[in-house]
Amino acid sequence: MRKMFAAWALLLVTATVLGQGLGADARSAGRPIAMGRLPDVPESETVRAKFLSQEWSPGVVTFKNGAPSMAVPLLFDEFGEKLYYLQNNLTMEFNNPVASFTLMLIIKGDSGYVTYKNGLPAIHKNTSETFYEVVVDGKYELLKCRAKTIGLYKEDVPEERRSNQIKEMLYALLPDGQMTEVKKDKDYLCALPKYGNTIKNVADTKKLKLKNEKGLIELFAYLNQ
Repeated sequence: MRKMFAAWALLLVTATVLGQGLGADARSAGRPIAMGRLPDVPESETVRAKFLSQEWSPGVVTFKNGAPSMAVPLLFDEFGEKLYYLQNNLTMEFNNPVASFTLMLIIKGDSGYVTYKNGLPAIHKNTSETFYEVVVDGKYELLKCRAKTIGLYKEDVPEERRSNQIKEMLYALLPDGQMTEVKKDKDYLCALPKYGNTIKNVADTKKLKLKNEKGLIELFAYLNQ
C-alpha cells in the first residue's frame, strides 16, 4: 500500500511541482524559444547530477515518527546525506526524522523512481542513520551506498587494498536482518553464512556470472521469487 501511495503521489506532484511558487499569471506568461526548439531532455538523470545543478525532482517522503507523508520537490546530497525540499521557492530541511523517500528521475528516456531509506543495521562506518539506495526490494534487499562514511571506511583499509576509485559500495539486507557487504564475486557470495548455498543454487541454475551489478540485480530478483 505504501508503494502504491508513493507512485500515486509522485504522479500527482509531477503535475504541480514545476509551478512551485509561481502564480497563475507567471505560469501563463510565455516566451519564444530560439529556433522554435525545446530544450534537450537528458537520456538519463542521476541524483548526484540533479543535486549539483540544483534541479528539483518530484518526490514523496515518509517519516519515522508517523507524521503524514509529504509529496514535495526534493534535492538529495548523497555524499553529505542531506535531504532538502522546496516550499514557496525556499529551500527547507525536514524537522521530522526521515525514514525513506522516493524521487522521480528520467531513466533511459522514461520516467523512473529511485528510493532511499535508513534505519538499517550498522556496518563498517555506516550507522542506522545512513541512507541507502534500494536497488532490489524484497526479503533479500540489494542496497547501494554513496555516503561519506564509505570514504571513512576505506581509510581503515590497508593502502595496498584500497581503491581511490571506489565511490560507492553494495550491501545486502538478508531475511534474518543481517547486513553484509556485497562483492561482485560468485565465490564470495556463495561463502556467506546461512545463505551461501541458496545463492549458489540460484546462480548455478540461472547461469548467473555475478561479475557486475546487472548480474547481482538478477540474482536478488531470483532470490525474491
